[in-house]
Amino acid sequence: MHKPDKKYTRIVYFLFCINVIVLNVFYYPKWQKKETEATISWDVSGYYWYLPSFLIYGDVAEQKFHQKIMEQYHPTPDFYQAFKAENGKYVLKYAMGQAIQYLPAFAIGHAVATLTSHEADGFSPPYQVSLSIYSLLVAILGMWLLMHILLRYFEDKPTAITLFILGFASNYMNYAAIDNALTHNYLFTLYAWLILQTIRFYEQQTYKRAMGIGLLIGLMILTRPTEIVAILIPILWGLGTWSSVKERVRFFKDHVRHLALAVLCTGLVGSLQLFYWKFTAGSWIVYSYQDQGFSWLSPHIYGATLSYKAGWFVYTPIMILSIIGLPVLWLKYPKLRFAVFAVVGLASYISFAWDIWWYGGSLGQRAMIQYYVAIAFVLAALISQFRTLTLALFMPIIALCTYYNYWLTIQAHTGQLFITAQMTEAFFWKVVGRWDVPKSTFKLLDTEYNWEGKRKNVKRIFEEDAENFASSASLVSDHFVINGKHSFKVEPNASFSPEWILPADKIKGATQKNLRVNATFYTPKTEWESSSQAQFTVQFRKADNQVLKHTHIKPQRFLYDGAKEQVYLDIVLSKDWDYDKVVIYVCNYSKSKIIYLDDIWVELYDEDDAD
Repeated sequence: MHKPDKKYTRIVYFLFCINVIVLNVFYYPKWQKKETEATISWDVSGYYWYLPSFLIYGDVAEQKFHQKIMEQYHPTPDFYQAFKAENGKYVLKYAMGQAIQYLPAFAIGHAVATLTSHEADGFSPPYQVSLSIYSLLVAILGMWLLMHILLRYFEDKPTAITLFILGFASNYMNYAAIDNALTHNYLFTLYAWLILQTIRFYEQQTYKRAMGIGLLIGLMILTRPTEIVAILIPILWGLGTWSSVKERVRFFKDHVRHLALAVLCTGLVGSLQLFYWKFTAGSWIVYSYQDQGFSWLSPHIYGATLSYKAGWFVYTPIMILSIIGLPVLWLKYPKLRFAVFAVVGLASYISFAWDIWWYGGSLGQRAMIQYYVAIAFVLAALISQFRTLTLALFMPIIALCTYYNYWLTIQAHTGQLFITAQMTEAFFWKVVGRWDVPKSTFKLLDTEYNWEGKRKNVKRIFEEDAENFASSASLVSDHFVINGKHSFKVEPNASFSPEWILPADKIKGATQKNLRVNATFYTPKTEWESSSQAQFTVQFRKADNQVLKHTHIKPQRFLYDGAKEQVYLDIVLSKDWDYDKVVIYVCNYSKSKIIYLDDIWVELYDEDDAD
């Protein structure tokens, strides 16, 4: 280990600090946002819920205050932060480690709220501001720790470039600056701290350092139980050969008291969750994620790395270097190989095995953020081997990935072209790098094809309105009418419209290659939750109703409150489809929002690309 010059590294670190502060305070201050965009919303509200439960309301198991908070602040659409156990008591879904890490921010926010006119309820503006700024400081500390660790192993330039990649060209930027109250930012800092504490312990064995290792690992596991992989860091750090493993075993035998202290501290911290479960659910062990779990034998490797929905390499392509650099680290830096390979490999396997592998509202694979601390060694090892010319050729790639990362971050928050957990290949390539697209482009989130140009050889083969269905319970004439005297009304809770059926011979004999299905829609109050939106569906079926081809779009993507809009669905026809009929219908999956439609018609056409 050595102490190289820090000139470039310090510049990059300073730029990182300025960047995350600007993004947090000026570009997208979540502490100024409301409801599900606020700092304390979605998963963060779940981690945080322990604090008001214990420290303000003194209501851990009955959660009598939750309805008031949900109605006033709307941190989530429903109260998924907790569930009722068999004994009738509420159990919080998430482990309490993150709440413990939030404690300083909560204390400051509560003091400010108490001394001012704000409500001291745990969710008013002082709490939001305090948690956001505190999380920003956690990110700044994490990068500072990582900087000093890397400089122990690598020269100034490779370290500076590695920090730049993580801070500017990867999705860590978003989770350090904007969505920084999530666990990943905090765990990034804890991993860096754990590695530094481990290095110092092997330099000089003290009970204080052993205790620090145990407390850090305990807190990490208490934050996310899957962070049990952190145990591998103090066990494997510095090992590079199989003979050194025997030396490490002897080392542990010689320092069994230090080891026992670290294990005891880990257990004491982790046991806090067990006591909470016993108090609320009546059991020492509770699986609080209920129906969510892991596919250990078939991890979602392709989806988690290469899918357009949330692929790691799709939304953080610079991390392809983490694969390329592994052989370099193994060969050139043997004392890092066992620990880094074990942590990155096992952590990736666990993250990708989770059945909700897109991790909800995520910019790429946010579950990998904390492991960037270990991956940083792989990146620095690779970059250390670059000669001046190679490095010069590599810089444009970093610049392009940095631009792409800023574009993604902006689109995820204010640009609206990154739609978390809904991205498709067709939509991605239509919007990537752009700042504005036609409204109809958003159909590609649901279907593979959308023609926006001119058409030729247009032939209408079907049309229907609500006038002939006036006696049906599916129609409404006394509330809202799109056209004529009646319109179709599709109620909430998976209600269906009538089915409109076209015989296959109306289509199969035509020369046109495309089919367009049109309807006019209206909603008094739109449904913004994508999974609950109504679907305008076209199915190609056999006579026995076997579905051969299914496609749909969600009209409410294009409807705001009180809007009336014509929406169409395009399909490229295939002569290989052996269907007997085409069936058109609407199903409304919303729990409370009504949708109306009228004037359904179907056309055959060809693309007119003469222009």
